[in-house]
Amino acid sequence: MELFSAVRKIGKADHRDALTISDTATELTLSTGKKSIEIRVTGNNTVYYGGKNVNSSNGIPLRRREMKIWNNCQKGFSVYLVCESGKTSEVRVVEYA
Repeated sequence: MELFSAVRKIGKADHRDALTISDTATELTLSTGKKSIEIRVTGNNTVYYGGKNVNSSNGIPLRRREMKIWNNCQKGFSVYLVCESGKTSEVRVVEYA
């Protein structure tokens, strides 16, 4: 399967440090001046995203090499990321102006 980004009509891209996601939900916020954010799971375990109380039972799963893009976000955008109990996984992050 070919993987590609669907972010369009954007400005400068900035990468952020990779995140290690554990079984405690981690909040990912959009940096000031950015409008879109893209994540890709580069670790071996599934990462789940959702709201503040996300867990592996109610979150949306992203498996290794899968990505998620949020375009044209409002100021204050955030999403929470979590793994199953006892597991961790790495997520790479790029933001766009």
